[in-house]
Amino acid sequence: MSKLEILTYSPRETRKVARCLAQYVDAGSVIILKGELGAGKTEFVRGFADYFGIKGVRSPSFTIINVFEDEETKLYHIDFFRIKYSEEVFLSGFFDLLEDKEAIKLIEWPEVVENFLPSETIKIEIEIIGKTKRKIKIELGDENIIKKHKRCYSIQNS
Repeated sequence: MSKLEILTYSPRETRKVARCLAQYVDAGSVIILKGELGAGKTEFVRGFADYFGIKGVRSPSFTIINVFEDEETKLYHIDFFRIKYSEEVFLSGFFDLLEDKEAIKLIEWPEVVENFLPSETIKIEIEIIGKTKRKIKIELGDENIIKKHKRCYSIQNS
């Protein structure tokens, strides 16, 4: 697994990191987002979705799954914050969505489903360092994506 750590100093910078990653993620990919409440997981999803021109991303804590779709892109934004038992996951229809090879799946609070996810799942961990400062750790299997992401993010911040 290849790893990358990036410090951001605002929600806007967190969205930039996500937009850079979105350029290199294929349809069918699964991305999990970990971090404590208020770390910026949904902010990261906003930036990711923004790359595809998708607006209006809100946390799906109550609906569990939000679907964003246009002619070219399908994103599932899934939030298992309120799910405590794997039986609830089965009832949510999550496993049907997981099989959708055309959609990118972004999953917040993934602990209840981690054992069921593909080995090539991209892992994002967001750590609160200060009021708006975050450490974003990205772990994925493709070293080339890490190199491209570093280049993209450094260009956007120059």
